Amino acid sequence: MNLHTLKSRFRLLVGLLVTLATISPAQTSDIVCPGSWKQVSSSGPAPRYHTSLAFEPRGAQGHEVLFGGLDQSSDHRAGDTWTWDGTVWIHAADAGPSPRALPAMAYDIAQRQMVLFGGVGTPGDPNKDNHDTWKWNGTKWTEVAAGGGPPARNGHGMAYDGARKKVVLFGGGVTFVGDIFNDTWEWDGTAWSQRSPASAPSPRGQFGMVYDSAHARTVLFGGHTCCPKDFGDTWTWDGTVWTHVTDLGPGGRSSVGMTYDSARHRTVLFGGETGPDHFGDTWEWDGVRWTQVASTGPDPRSSATLAYDKARGKAVLFGGANVQFQAFQDTWEWRGPIYACSGRPAGDLNCDHVVNHQDLTIIDAAVGLPACSAADPRDLNHDGKINAADAQLLANKCTKLGCK
Repeated sequence: MNLHTLKSRFRLLVGLLVTLATISPAQTSDIVCPGSWKQVSSSGPAPRYHTSLAFEPRGAQGHEVLFGGLDQSSDHRAGDTWTWDGTVWIHAADAGPSPRALPAMAYDIAQRQMVLFGGVGTPGDPNKDNHDTWKWNGTKWTEVAAGGGPPARNGHGMAYDGARKKVVLFGGGVTFVGDIFNDTWEWDGTAWSQRSPASAPSPRGQFGMVYDSAHARTVLFGGHTCCPKDFGDTWTWDGTVWTHVTDLGPGGRSSVGMTYDSARHRTVLFGGETGPDHFGDTWEWDGVRWTQVASTGPDPRSSATLAYDKARGKAVLFGGANVQFQAFQDTWEWRGPIYACSGRPAGDLNCDHVVNHQDLTIIDAAVGLPACSAADPRDLNHDGKINAADAQLLANKCTKLGCK
């Protein structure tokens, strides 16, 4: 395997072209207000791809934490840690895990720590994979002496299962060797344990994986394996069983950016690649189907990182690389669409039939925007704009504690 592009560590040697033209038309008829991308920074961490990015709820509002990655030379691994507070990137640390690409990271809410596992790049050998586990406490990294655990790998997925209070790890592969995994592991804050479900997604790496809290399921999409093959299937993990949900949605691809918008109850997917094609489309998964929600925004790219900012109600995208292996340094925010729903009480913006802090988060993310139409449910006072007055009206309509 040629590591000229760790960007596609299982890089397709022959393009199996699966494009949007070959899938079912996007279903967008139930969107009341469209979503939008906005570029918010062109500085911060150096241009890179194959990083890890996750939201950390520390401090007054929390921030995204970014670690590692690969630059466009395909030779230099990064070992720096950065945070994004919605306005500026802050260089937080250089010490910690060895410089590496394709690690996976998830925030363990129960343990109040960021957890990182694996990736490719060790001291003295940038092409050697790791099987180490690290935790970030908001100030520094500490290696966790877990004993055992998953074999060394990169390109795997990790997501925090909030219902069961476990970090779930799946798949990935080994540099040059060609081994690709489809094993499932869970981290309980102290040790790793391997699970043995009756069935699982086929061996793969560089897929999207997030936790859908509305449905209490870990969601996995896409990825690739050798020989070459890109996947376009969607699976869910409930803690016991992997379930193959659908093959409809985004075309087969790998190296996607994917996160879960907990306020709107939607999994968000951006970009990715298959063979020579790089995508710039945005899709959302509601637990039943995929809907294409945008075709413009960041330039087409693969290997960008995407994380949902729970405090600000926006998905944050950083970096990635284009088809010429040029790395990006830009930061974007996605404010997702508002969907139609029947029997919506005033202030219920995510169609869950309650008015709570999630709906207030959606309004706060839209403050300063004009109403998308006279039917925009975020414009509670019908003055044609989304502002603090709408937020106050929504808070007054809360049906759950913790909204005001």
